[in-house]
Amino acid sequence: MSGSAADPALRVEAVTVSFPTTRDWLGRVRESVTALDGVSLEIPAAASLGLIGESGSGKTTLARVVLGMQSADAGAVYFAGRQLRFDRSRAARRRRSEYCQIVFQDPRTSLDPRLRVWEIMAEGLAIRGGASRPALRRAVDEMAAEVGISARALDRYPHELSGGQRQRVAIGRALLLRPRLLILDEPTSALDVTIQAQVLNVLMDLQARQDLAYLFISHDVSVIRHLCDRVAVLYRGRIVETGRTRDVLEHPQDAYTRKLIEAVPRIRDGGQA
Repeated sequence: MSGSAADPALRVEAVTVSFPTTRDWLGRVRESVTALDGVSLEIPAAASLGLIGESGSGKTTLARVVLGMQSADAGAVYFAGRQLRFDRSRAARRRRSEYCQIVFQDPRTSLDPRLRVWEIMAEGLAIRGGASRPALRRAVDEMAAEVGISARALDRYPHELSGGQRQRVAIGRALLLRPRLLILDEPTSALDVTIQAQVLNVLMDLQARQDLAYLFISHDVSVIRHLCDRVAVLYRGRIVETGRTRDVLEHPQDAYTRKLIEAVPRIRDGGQA
């Protein structure tokens, strides 16, 4: 997907999404709930934006819109200056997958327990086609070294790995497709607090080496503080505050932002993934 070097990795413009709650006997919507209400945000190339808010604030709905999994009632999404069409055709899904990938919250549910680790990491490349099985294994071996997965672990199954190792597998699987934007949807919330910092450090190192842009979705202010250049605060489907991470978290202007900061302790350094 081409675009100018000056274009942001991701631009979301005035996106609104609503879901019907009741319909009449003809199937027409009578009442609906608004999940996103005119949300706009921007992530420069190779930068990180943290999106924080309580459960139900609309964070995952926004991720689904960016990925093309959820249509919007209004607004637009741009990757590197090119607009994402809400088209679920195979060609459109492939174009999005080449630009944007996601790492989910719980690696226990996002990794196929029937496959060995290297096969899980190779899934996306195998679906894309054009690579032999030995070529897939070589690509996985190289990525495993980048994300800190041992060669021994590649022939194991997900249940044989620790939570931190499983999340490294999920990160490696996403990055094997060489996306420019990675959506991280609560990627450390299912991990013990003692290993969160090391997983975040892996992500920071990968970003520096691969010029990745991150949309980091979390309810945990301490995680955003550790990883992100900028932060946007989402409350009931609206962005209520945005700015540089230090400015927003140290000098919040919105009462909801202050509430989030007061509620969540900072992440502890150290631990083992």
